[in-house]
Amino acid sequence: TGWTDLQGNFWIFGGDGGGVSFSDLMMYNPVTDEWTWVAGTGLANQPGNWGTKGVPSPNNYPSSRTYGVRSWTDHNGDLWLLGGYGYDANGSNGDLNDLWRYNIATNEWTWMAGNNTVNANGVYGTLQVPDVNNTPGARHECTAAWTDLSGNLWCYGGYNFSQAFCDMWKFDVSINEWVWMSGSSGSLNPSYGVQGIPSASNTPGSRLAYSHSTDVNGNFWLFGGANYNITPYADLWKY
Repeated sequence: TGWTDLQGNFWIFGGDGGGVSFSDLMMYNPVTDEWTWVAGTGLANQPGNWGTKGVPSPNNYPSSRTYGVRSWTDHNGDLWLLGGYGYDANGSNGDLNDLWRYNIATNEWTWMAGNNTVNANGVYGTLQVPDVNNTPGARHECTAAWTDLSGNLWCYGGYNFSQAFCDMWKFDVSINEWVWMSGSSGSLNPSYGVQGIPSASNTPGSRLAYSHSTDVNGNFWLFGGANYNITPYADLWKY
């Protein structure tokens, strides 16, 4: 996964290296044309160190992971990541739903929400109502993620080998709670409606691994991806 920080530097975390995954955080400065190894062990298949939820520490770091990890840069310049396929605190391999924040100034990771074990189920709660217990379920190939004009973190869909998802989530950074905003906790086919006409019944349906962008008005866009059977789409959506 990767980010652009508020100073224009590029960051990457983890990924697959020929059957192994990593937990190293690297920064590329386009002005000096230099890479810097910033955090992580530099070793493969690491279980990570979650520490205490909500408490930053120089000893904390996310586990090795790969396959479409979500990422955001918030309005304070902090870097966030969610889930992916990798290792939990027990060294088991599977889908993750842990949310992390990295503070560039202090060089510290904070485990913000979710579980430190693999394959956790989602807790949806009540539609559009934040709750401390809410959390998206574990998943990977879930790269559709946006930061809204208030600095909240949004994400859609993903995949966990059993199903593709069609749920839209918001993480409210002011209260550190997840909100299930739209979609279903199960699987849905796309419902297109009329092209160019918004409708509450429209949905991109369950899908994974798709392009995403945010426009100057704060609207979220996604393009393409694939369904559970890896049949690709070429549709453009606006939320």
